[in-house]
Amino acid sequence: MSRLERNILNFIIKNRIVVFCVIITLLAAIARFQVRGFCSADMEFYLLPWFNEIKAGGGLSMLKQQVGTYNITYQICIALMTYVEGINPIFLFKGFSMLFDFLLAALVGLMVYELGEKKDITLPVMAYGVVLFFPTVLMNSSFWGQCDAIYTFFVILTLYLLLKDRRKTAFAMLGIAVAFKLQAMFILPFLLIYYVIEKRYSILHYLISVATFYILALPGTLSRHSLLEPFQIYMGQKGAWAGLYINFPSFLVFFGNKWEAYEAVSSVIFYVIIAVLGIGLLYLMHKKISLYRTNCFLLVAAWSVWTCVLFLPEMHERYGYMLDILLILVLFFEHRYAVAILPAFLTGIVTYSCYLFHRDYDLVALSALYTAAYFAYTYIFVRQILQTHTEIDKIDNVQTG
Repeated sequence: MSRLERNILNFIIKNRIVVFCVIITLLAAIARFQVRGFCSADMEFYLLPWFNEIKAGGGLSMLKQQVGTYNITYQICIALMTYVEGINPIFLFKGFSMLFDFLLAALVGLMVYELGEKKDITLPVMAYGVVLFFPTVLMNSSFWGQCDAIYTFFVILTLYLLLKDRRKTAFAMLGIAVAFKLQAMFILPFLLIYYVIEKRYSILHYLISVATFYILALPGTLSRHSLLEPFQIYMGQKGAWAGLYINFPSFLVFFGNKWEAYEAVSSVIFYVIIAVLGIGLLYLMHKKISLYRTNCFLLVAAWSVWTCVLFLPEMHERYGYMLDILLILVLFFEHRYAVAILPAFLTGIVTYSCYLFHRDYDLVALSALYTAAYFAYTYIFVRQILQTHTEIDKIDNVQTG
């Protein structure tokens, strides 16, 4: 080995974290750039027509009426995009989402660092790279041109700020998340569980989220007839698809997707979900499980979100995006859950590929795998709690003996 080679290698080894961050960031950016022109069906039939309609109507002037199915905050973002000249609108949509890919990856790394017992930078940097190249993250923004990274970023930021006890700011971030996508509400059951168990904030903090959500929509709301417009848009989305599932490996796949099944099952499933989450909360309270700055914080967050996406009707392929990010975080602290989490990742990749590349797949078999993964995750978590308490009881018996 020459002296120059040795010096280069020594420099790389000494500065391996910085070098890795630079290289992985460049690779992620290049990978996304390579597919910048890919046009998904959502882009062709929804996002681009919305963009063209808003641009033809004068950009921000079109805030006086609803264009598309997303809420006012995202419509404002589209309106601002229309003022950018000389750039393909596909690139604008994707670029906006890709920006949040990198922000989300950095935030996940920060979460790993915050919850890690040893303040080592290696695992957080690895987490950053994993998120950037995670298949559904990569496909969601660069292929699909969708905005799930945006609301997920603000949800994860909400959790991070709760760990830092910055409660008011946390609930403001939750309001921003909901302003971009209603699916941000999947985190609400966990926040209520956290509220009951830890008692670290007031129920009135949720008013901050409501206020933030509303303030972000004010530019559009003030020019419309109804001041309740931001809430009405989301209320209008309920039942819009009238299906128990839409290409998502939901538990409800087993009931079929005919109108009779939708009408019957959707009328009771909400109560089933409340019951499941309530049983989980009761068990955590019974075992006196702490969530604040423990691994259980992420474990319960992922479980509660998974419960929502698995059992709620009208779930689409992308609605498991936030869950994927939470499960990535779980894997960095609890490797035993890989047997449940890896099949869940696989189902997401398959459903994305089905939509984007028109692949066929057996949805019933995929749903069976996804449901089994959920119950495996639940079983491992319950067993982990029981083992922990058994060990604590043995220690107590030795000390008292």
